[in-house]
Amino acid sequence: MKRILLIAALIVCLLIIVLSFFLTSSKTSILAGYDVLFTKSLGGGQVLYGLAAKDAAKTEPLSLIAVYREEDLIYRYSPVVPAAAGYPRPLLIERAEVISKDSDSFIITSWGETGADYFGTHPILIKYSGGKFGSVKFYKGYLSDSPRIRHIPWTRKDFKVKNHYDPSDAVYTILTQGVAVVKEDMIELRFYGDDKPHAAGHEYVIFRFPVK
Repeated sequence: MKRILLIAALIVCLLIIVLSFFLTSSKTSILAGYDVLFTKSLGGGQVLYGLAAKDAAKTEPLSLIAVYREEDLIYRYSPVVPAAAGYPRPLLIERAEVISKDSDSFIITSWGETGADYFGTHPILIKYSGGKFGSVKFYKGYLSDSPRIRHIPWTRKDFKVKNHYDPSDAVYTILTQGVAVVKEDMIELRFYGDDKPHAAGHEYVIFRFPVK
């Protein structure tokens, strides 16, 4: 009897492994050319994917977020940095958090600056409302003009990025040292608050913005 139960358990495990393989293979074919970094449920059958190119030499953009409803692609976003910003490579998706508020959904994404050193991450907020996705600004004016950080040598100017897939989908962002969601519906940004060397321990200036 124990032997029969053991064989039955092994068969069930094999079936689970085979089913997982086919499900993974199916999803890979939908996202061809990219590795999945993370997934987030947006509700309503919609799933958010953070993606990175498998072959940087052959795939453009190098990184993006994509929203699928089952196997249907309904939104893609990858920020294009203007040449004037002086970045050596494109921004790459690092993480995303989902905020639901009333009937709208928000995706706060973090995109890392790349190059010889890592200097921080850039927040971009995507809003889903009325059946449409699009980037939106969540703070007024230019954060780099704030008296709290404008005198800090590490502070860089805000700049506008355009969506690789839709240039009209454009929004301002800024280099920060941290992006997080706090109190369920507030975006927290961290900036260096001193002039110490990059590798040193720093004081931080923190801004918080309600999502609306």
